[in-house]
Amino acid sequence: DQNAAAVGQIARRLDGIPLALELAAVRSRGMTIEQIAARLDDRFRLLTGGSRTALPRQQTLRAAIDWSHNLLSQEERSLFRQLPVFAGSWTLEAAEGVTPAGELGAAQVADTLLGLVEKSMVILDVSSGRYRMLETIREYALERLRDSGEEAELRGRHLNYYLTLAEGLNFAENENRDALARLEREQDNLVAAIRWCQHAEGGGEQALRMLQAMGLYWNLVQQNRLGFQLAQQSLALPGAEARSPARCRALIALGMTGYFQARYAEAQHALEQALSLARENDDSRGIVMAQHWRANVLNAMGEHVAARSLLEDALGRAKELHFDIELARLQNNTAELLRGAGDLEAAQALYEQSLASTPSPSTNPFTVYRTLNLAMVTILQGDLGHGRDLVIKGLDLVEQGGHRFASGTLFTLLSFAGLLSALERWADAARIYGAFEAERRRGGDPLENADAQFAALFMDRARKELGEQAYQRAFDDGYNLSGDEALSEVRALLRSGE
Repeated sequence: DQNAAAVGQIARRLDGIPLALELAAVRSRGMTIEQIAARLDDRFRLLTGGSRTALPRQQTLRAAIDWSHNLLSQEERSLFRQLPVFAGSWTLEAAEGVTPAGELGAAQVADTLLGLVEKSMVILDVSSGRYRMLETIREYALERLRDSGEEAELRGRHLNYYLTLAEGLNFAENENRDALARLEREQDNLVAAIRWCQHAEGGGEQALRMLQAMGLYWNLVQQNRLGFQLAQQSLALPGAEARSPARCRALIALGMTGYFQARYAEAQHALEQALSLARENDDSRGIVMAQHWRANVLNAMGEHVAARSLLEDALGRAKELHFDIELARLQNNTAELLRGAGDLEAAQALYEQSLASTPSPSTNPFTVYRTLNLAMVTILQGDLGHGRDLVIKGLDLVEQGGHRFASGTLFTLLSFAGLLSALERWADAARIYGAFEAERRRGGDPLENADAQFAALFMDRARKELGEQAYQRAFDDGYNLSGDEALSEVRALLRSGE
């Protein structure tokens, strides 16, 4: 029990490779499991022992991989050392666009990559068409890349490729489910590209452009902490100080991700700078967005009158500009303020307007949240049949998205837990709420005011009716479910109530 987590970490990070695990086990004679786990970033130095009866080439992990590497052709070796510039996984198109592979031409990359797959130096996931390296192999290849002197050039190519990809998707202005799914698949590479900007010429501007193109991505996938960190780092880079619209959008990203983490003072400071910059540049859309997120922060801090005034002004500006994508966001968040203040009829009307204003609602990932917000206000008003229909619609939207958006899972669970409590299905409500809390804590962000009030109202009822012990048992059972398991239970419980 004391070291099970560290043992699991070692097994995962060594990719389950038997030789690597054997060498780690040898090290456990003189080091604690936790010490081994903490030193795996330098695994080739760490794992220098082995079985005395093993063949010479198997006496160390490096020697075993050296042996495999020596079997590669010259072209395969060239590509092999260039591929670890990718983080996580990559596509064939990305490999062709990023890796010059020395004397290898782009047209030959596919054949050479296939050779690396056949020799087990690269893994192909046939279902997704994406390639990856085992982490141990990647670290070995990364050493080769660094020794080659090609790393800076390759990372620059990698940055340019993923900046072009992000700007082509332009999720900030094109809230499309497929674009969101593509950003999620490429998140490791996008983050690596942004981080490389600190070393690249003109990297400050490139980092801000990347953040601008990604828009509200970080919130949708419950990665606000990472988004905040990247925005903060990017804004501090040389070349990022120019008072441009891109800097304004990065400040808004910093404020938005700070808001969702309840880092209100930092968020407010960033948004005040963004608003000043937008006014200086006569950036009408920037003004609307900065006002919007400033209002959200003010509302969270209890300054409801000031928040509502800012939101109403931003709503008027968005309508004048025909800024439909932001208008739908503003209507939704103004409805959140009204719901939190208890003005349920006005909130419902604005949620409905927000759904009507949402561009391409069938493919817009924000449709699910606006639908579930409408479900919650409907449940609060006691219209449980309509509330149930809206929860089903929200669940369908999450499941039809091609994958399960983290925040969509979260709010499906919250709205359904409230519905179950309103239907006096107390144990089911506590169980689904436990699953919701597990999902929320995985993301790490606190609830917004209106959602926290909704949860407290209905879960207090369930706790009172069940009693503390029974409530806690049901909650704990739900807490141990994965997000996918919890959604399956939601579907089953909805069917059982038909």
